[in-house]
Amino acid sequence: MRVVRRHTPFAVELHELDPVEVSTSGGEEIRRLLVEHRVVVIRGTRMAPEQQVALMSLLGRVIREMPDSAYLPYPERVGGKVSYVTTRPGEYISGRDMLSYHSDFSFYRDGAGDAISLYAVEVEGNDPTTFVDMGLAARNMPAPLLERLRRLQLVKCANFFHNADDYGSRYRITDRVEGKDYGNTVSVHPAVIHHPRTGEELVNICQTFTSHVKGWSYEASEDLFAEVGHWQYLPQHTFRHHWQTGDLVIWDNIALQHGRDPLSESSIRHLRRVVTNPWDVEELQQRSGSALDPRLPELQPSSLDIS
Repeated sequence: MRVVRRHTPFAVELHELDPVEVSTSGGEEIRRLLVEHRVVVIRGTRMAPEQQVALMSLLGRVIREMPDSAYLPYPERVGGKVSYVTTRPGEYISGRDMLSYHSDFSFYRDGAGDAISLYAVEVEGNDPTTFVDMGLAARNMPAPLLERLRRLQLVKCANFFHNADDYGSRYRITDRVEGKDYGNTVSVHPAVIHHPRTGEELVNICQTFTSHVKGWSYEASEDLFAEVGHWQYLPQHTFRHHWQTGDLVIWDNIALQHGRDPLSESSIRHLRRVVTNPWDVEELQQRSGSALDPRLPELQPSSLDIS
């Protein structure tokens, strides 16, 4: 592996990765670069699904994201460890809609976990994925605002039964459809967390999965989110990756949020996804537990505004 470019304000670009020859030492080097640069971009790689899983296994525990019915007929999904973010229909994440900023799995009790990789199987078009660093947000916002956040807790949730028009909007627990099974996808988290490897403070509010500040109304929560969002999403604190076929992008899913604008109608995007996390998706649901049922009053927004 050879570093060919260091991006501002974060991300590093590598060339000359042979997935067949990657060893434990290569995994250690990628892990070091992830800690230092947040995003590792590897250009011009030919990588089979099994090779992507093997590479990510050097960084952590590769998880099974998909249910049995979704992967058993497809050997290339490597036992549910491979999924796709794609413009093709019927896949794990399909479509061209806007995706607002988020960290995957951050609505579970255990929070966002470890690293995500996407390999560009086929790309046509210039629509980027944008990454933002929540450590930069914490370090650069006014000290009184950060201190205020340290005292707050957030209610986070996912909504798997949303309409297509809702992809770019915030999920609210009160928007859930009665009678639908959402699993254990609601939880309470500090508004400021510490990175498990570096110890640095990270802002834990995201545009998609943060429903509201615990004990606050939606309106008061939105006022705070707008104030914090100014420091989270500054253009000079973002990295935009423009995809090419053969790209492998690995990023720190704890420190970073990612999103995209709506994809153009002419774009083709078929990205293979492999994720590391201490627990499979099924285990994350089980660990969240029934105590975090969204119908419980302590998780509902109220008219109480705490400043």
